[in-house]
Amino acid sequence: MIRDHLLRYADIAAGLAIQYIPQLLLALIVLWVGFKLTGIATNAAERTLAHQKVDRSLAGFLTSLISIGLKAIVLISVATMVGIQTTSLIALLGAAGLAVGLSLQGSLSNFAGGMLILLFKPFEVGHDIEAQGHRGTVERIEIFTTILRKESCIVIIPNGVLSNGVVVNHTLGG
Repeated sequence: MIRDHLLRYADIAAGLAIQYIPQLLLALIVLWVGFKLTGIATNAAERTLAHQKVDRSLAGFLTSLISIGLKAIVLISVATMVGIQTTSLIALLGAAGLAVGLSLQGSLSNFAGGMLILLFKPFEVGHDIEAQGHRGTVERIEIFTTILRKESCIVIIPNGVLSNGVVVNHTLGG
């Protein structure tokens, strides 16, 4: 009796293996090739951005964004190949993205401000600026903050207020 059940389960397992192993192997090959192509595309984007003399901070951010986006596409494609329903997964990711976006609203404002500063360059490293009641030399422009050096201290100003507020650039003024 137990032997018959075991044989029946072994037959079912063998049938499932014959049915799904080729599909699984193909999915693993697509995953491997997809990640290799993602690496090639990311390296090409990095070289292109360096050749175009895009700011290193912005270039690093953009290449990591490209890499994550392409890897997500590969993973969703492989999940579809294996038979996982991805519509609910994509809806869940969208809802999670919305929740994270709402909870990080201030940080996203600083991030967007940093992107605007890096793209439009109202000031650069080494410029003497005045903003938010502080005057100093720009030491670093980061994604979320800008660091000013004063005589005896450093001042860290969020990029959101810098991109939306008044900035006096004494270096460009004259």
